[in-house]
Amino acid sequence: MTLKISTIMIVLLLFGFPMMIPLILGAAYGFYGLFGGFDRMDFMVQQMLAGIRPASLIAVPMFILAADIMTRGQSADRLIDMVMKFIGHIKGGLAVSAATACTLFGAVSGSTQATVVAVGSPLRPRMLKAGYNDSFVLALIINASDIAFLIPPSIGMIIYGVVSKTSIAELFIAGIGPGLLLLVLFSAYCIIYATVKGVPTEPKAPWRERVAAVRAAIWPLFFPVIIVGGIYGGIVSPTEAAAICVAYALFLELVIFRSLSIPDIYKISKSTGSLLPWCSSLLPPARPFHGLFPSRRSRRKFSAPSALMRWARKWCSPSSRSPFLSAACSSIRSW
Repeated sequence: MTLKISTIMIVLLLFGFPMMIPLILGAAYGFYGLFGGFDRMDFMVQQMLAGIRPASLIAVPMFILAADIMTRGQSADRLIDMVMKFIGHIKGGLAVSAATACTLFGAVSGSTQATVVAVGSPLRPRMLKAGYNDSFVLALIINASDIAFLIPPSIGMIIYGVVSKTSIAELFIAGIGPGLLLLVLFSAYCIIYATVKGVPTEPKAPWRERVAAVRAAIWPLFFPVIIVGGIYGGIVSPTEAAAICVAYALFLELVIFRSLSIPDIYKISKSTGSLLPWCSSLLPPARPFHGLFPSRRSRRKFSAPSALMRWARKWCSPSSRSPFLSAACSSIRSW
């Protein structure tokens, strides 16, 4: 059954259907096979409605909106400038700064798309001018921005927690270590790459410029404090932290930095709203898959190893004329 569901979804994707259609049809076929008909399709509809019911999903558009506000304003540029002042002079400093900036901005926004835009726009031209290959620059920024999927406030963690009914706060704290480890590995590779390719280093910034950069970025640096400290301090929930981030981003860009106006906020909100259908269209059809596997009966019927074993036992009979196939089948039966 698992093989059939996977085949249906892959074929539909190859024909160009949007991801929502393969998910719906795959889940419908799974419920049909589990209950032996369409009598319990109402349970699938209930599962789809449950996919958009959790209040935690409100945090997703709020974090995306906060990230867009910071990207269009000055918060992102101030964070990147601070990182550059401190580590831009080491070997491979531009590349290490890009990876560090992706991690830092990911800890502020939780969005990989916003991280790519915020970091790639100012740093890609500088890295190309410094002698880095374009393929290396694109690969570094795109892959380093994926660290935002691991560290708080990861939007992917929020969606996974809602679908799998896992604690979002526990997912956040579990992703901090792997995210920092990836940053260290990216930085080590950048240093080795710059050493091998002979990429020149940037001039070292004096401490006066470093202190000025920290002062300029001190306001945006409070975003991780609000998110991580508020959630793990038991002060706010992830949804409330997202709302506070939006309010704080508006306060910075409208009042402190004065880099945006009210019409700009309207355009940013409209742009953020255009990104939300992908979330609202994928979560409802994805939720029924969670309802397919809770029972012992469905696990036996849908598990990939069980399906593989049933297929192997069907085709590997004692009457097989191939000695090699007979030997392989005897080991499979012993499972």
